[in-house]
Amino acid sequence: MSILGTRSKLRGFRSIRCAHCKLPGRQCLCSDFPNIESRASFAVLIHSQELQKPTSTGSLVVQCLRDSKLVVWDRVREKELSRRFFSKAVAPCVVFPKTSHQKGADIGKEDLAQIENPGFIYIDGTWRQARRIYRQSRYLQSLPIISLSEIKRSHHRLRTSKLTDQLLTIEAVIATLDLIEEPDNASKLRGFFDQYSQTYIRFK
Repeated sequence: MSILGTRSKLRGFRSIRCAHCKLPGRQCLCSDFPNIESRASFAVLIHSQELQKPTSTGSLVVQCLRDSKLVVWDRVREKELSRRFFSKAVAPCVVFPKTSHQKGADIGKEDLAQIENPGFIYIDGTWRQARRIYRQSRYLQSLPIISLSEIKRSHHRLRTSKLTDQLLTIEAVIATLDLIEEPDNASKLRGFFDQYSQTYIRFK
């Protein structure tokens, strides 16, 4: 277990947190990360300001899913995005709420069933950060989009939002696993997230 000392900008106190799960050292859950193998590939495009926040769940996703990667938005040039996410054999799409800036076609469960090697891209950050990233990326706007508009928010809230249709990144991944008919994998990730949420809220 690797420990990282950080000063919380949100709460103004010094805490010693695990560098991987970002929980207080004695509550580290790294040994409980599930090792999930899916037919799909996953990529989390994260805003740099989210990297050390324990309420950001994008980094948890890449710890749990075998074929996944974390890409820091501020450190990647637009023209490099396409090759940073997946190999050429993967058919990429963006998991993102519907927006007026959306240019890519909507795809649903029936469409996904026809894709042999799907690759899902998630934008991890506040809603303002995520919306800005999407607007500024021609590559992301060119991809098909999955809106997950009918998915309900969970009762575990690591961060608040005024928008009722907002999902945490890990919740969006769980919903995607259900969408591609991998209920066992969705259940494993959901179980870990429940455990993580309860631990975080108890010791925050």
